[in-house]
Amino acid sequence: MAKCDLCHKIFASSKNLARHLDSHSGLGPYPCHKCDKTYMQKVSRTRHILTVHMNIRFKCDVCEKTFAQQGHLERHKAIHLANSPLKCKICDRLCPDRHRLKTHEYSHLAKGYYQCPDCDRSYSHANSLSYHVNTVHKNIRPHQCKKCQKGFGSSSHRSRHEKSCRRV
Repeated sequence: MAKCDLCHKIFASSKNLARHLDSHSGLGPYPCHKCDKTYMQKVSRTRHILTVHMNIRFKCDVCEKTFAQQGHLERHKAIHLANSPLKCKICDRLCPDRHRLKTHEYSHLAKGYYQCPDCDRSYSHANSLSYHVNTVHKNIRPHQCKKCQKGFGSSSHRSRHEKSCRRV
């Protein structure tokens, strides 16, 4: 399990987190050439084109329910398996495997104990709340790119940006 330090989303793997971090890097946007939507990840734009403009759907061969993404269909199919899926102890949500159950159950913890005074976000760690308040509500971004002076809330985000910044 991996958690984004910027937006606090939880991901099943570090690979998924790495792909998600691109959405914070400013390398996008990737515009859809068929409508006015834009995406921060190329894969998100591709998924949009396939499901919205090409109307590609994935159908369950048991109940004929359709899904926009193959992964959603695979998760749904677990419901039909003879071995019943695993159930969350907190909200009774069904999960097809232990890994997804652990990720889901962790999301209940992430709903947190530290409530932002300015919006409805909450965090399980005080330093996460502090980072959120400073970067989102106070717009404090003390770590500046040496090439373009863009500000970042953390030195690691600045370093990642500097690797792809093309300004001189």
